[in-house]
Amino acid sequence: MEQKRAAHALTWSSKIQSGKDGGEVVKKIPPLIITNGILATMAFAIEPGGKNSRYKNEGHYSVFDAIADHLYTNCEYGFLKGSTALTVEQLLRKATEIDATTLRSLTTEALAYMAYLRRFVKKGGNDGQAD
Repeated sequence: MEQKRAAHALTWSSKIQSGKDGGEVVKKIPPLIITNGILATMAFAIEPGGKNSRYKNEGHYSVFDAIADHLYTNCEYGFLKGSTALTVEQLLRKATEIDATTLRSLTTEALAYMAYLRRFVKKGGNDGQAD
């Protein structure tokens, strides 16, 4: 599982955007999850944006996009299967419908994945720029 986490995080690291004012959002997500829970942190990530962006917190959304893809691709959570991909919104919806034990397991896996993603994301993110 460690290899799957590392490989996925390495692939997705170039897609992660920085937060507001160029902040390294990837380092802020784990403490938010630990303090507020994964559901509240995902809700923060999908908060609608203004005129210029789809989400208020684009950087947070991009991190959860990677987490959702990792959970869907590499983990054996039956409740996540059934579609060709998993959006952050779908993950949040499905996560609200599971039992507390499964939610803890999902949170633990997301945090374990984030340990790799934090190491691979370049400082400042890519802000949507191609390398």
